[in-house]
Amino acid sequence: MASVKKSVRRLTYGLCLGWAVVLLVAEYVSFAPLVRQELALVDWRFRLRGAQAAPDDIVVVAIDERSLNKFTAEEMAADPELAWLQSFPFPRALYARLIDRLCEAGARTVALDLLFTTPRAGDEVLQAAITRHAPRVVLAANFTDDGRQVMTPVFDAPGRVGFVNFWPDADGTVRRAVHETTLAAQAGLPAGEDEPRWRSFGSLAAGVRGPPGLIQFVGGAGSFRSYPLYELLYAKTWERNLERGAVFRDKIVLVGPMGNFQHDQHPTPFGVMNGVEIHANAIATLLHSGALAEAPRWLGQVCLVALALATAIVVHATGNPLAKLGWLVGLMGAYGALTFVSFRVSLTVWPVAGPWWAVAGGGVLGLATQIVAEQLEKRRLRLTLERYVSKPVADEILARSEQYTASLGGQRKAVTILFSDIRGFTTASEQADPAQLVAQLNEYLTAMVEVVMR
Repeated sequence: MASVKKSVRRLTYGLCLGWAVVLLVAEYVSFAPLVRQELALVDWRFRLRGAQAAPDDIVVVAIDERSLNKFTAEEMAADPELAWLQSFPFPRALYARLIDRLCEAGARTVALDLLFTTPRAGDEVLQAAITRHAPRVVLAANFTDDGRQVMTPVFDAPGRVGFVNFWPDADGTVRRAVHETTLAAQAGLPAGEDEPRWRSFGSLAAGVRGPPGLIQFVGGAGSFRSYPLYELLYAKTWERNLERGAVFRDKIVLVGPMGNFQHDQHPTPFGVMNGVEIHANAIATLLHSGALAEAPRWLGQVCLVALALATAIVVHATGNPLAKLGWLVGLMGAYGALTFVSFRVSLTVWPVAGPWWAVAGGGVLGLATQIVAEQLEKRRLRLTLERYVSKPVADEILARSEQYTASLGGQRKAVTILFSDIRGFTTASEQADPAQLVAQLNEYLTAMVEVVMR
């Protein structure tokens, strides 16, 4: 029996470590289902953390359906500035007026999350506004999908044009921001020494450089304070709601589409979000919270192997199957709690999917091994017992196999022993009729057992 237990223990450890090796290989080759689960668990930590208060120095001016449909044709005909809202894309004069108003109101930066890549009537008016407020205006550029070209604005704004691209993860969700890159890097080619480096739209708007990393999203869509575009053009709302622009003083103002009429919405850990809001989160990450760092790959591998070994210990050392399950769930919960604390406190994202699978898969393999080994041992023991005892006795022994096994070496107990004999029994048994002798013995033993059992 001891040799069987030792073999089962070795097999359990071997299977758990073998499963860990399989998971390590899956991580190394970026096995798609495991990668998607890991990314989903990053989102789970964001949602478990919940929404946070957005910094008040970043606001959005929303180009939305309200601005397009707020006024009647008569109202727009009576006000030249409202007339700009008749159809989208808006005339260049509207954006020139927007830049003037925001900068004159004391905005720290005005960043237009819009692509002005083709010449149009009124370009000279917008160029003049950009030039007047050049240090405080940021324009958008865009890398093409193949990464071989940058679509730049038709306006002259040296050093104030940043790319607006966010490159999603393998599951199509935007979680990361890159703040500096080159055309060669996007095309997967080696960069030349003199190749210009492009800064991100958010980095220029924030006025700081930063490393690439996971965006510290403050919450879902609508987390940042936003104002519909029409409120900046309509005299009553400019006076009453916006306090003649005082709400924009010393703030970074992002101007961009809200709603999917511009097809600028993307999945994020908090659900679908407008591109301009993702930029707001990226800027807040640069200025306030700091980017989330990902734990080194080797550290995740160490955690995976350690949890696989812990799983083998739990499976082997714990007797009751429910107790095993409880310990395994507790092991996963403890590791999950540790990674969440790291996420909140040290802004570090530890891998979770691989280590959790190490516990779950290792636990299943270990339990299955023990169950199969126990069934085989019972079968062997039954075959052995039935050679010497009846089937009911064998069933009784197997039903209490642990007690039976423990009793094989004997048990030390305090007992009272009664030695009883019938005088002259040997001589009488030689001469008596067998049936009569058995009847006399039964009569005697019945009386004796009754006394003893008292």
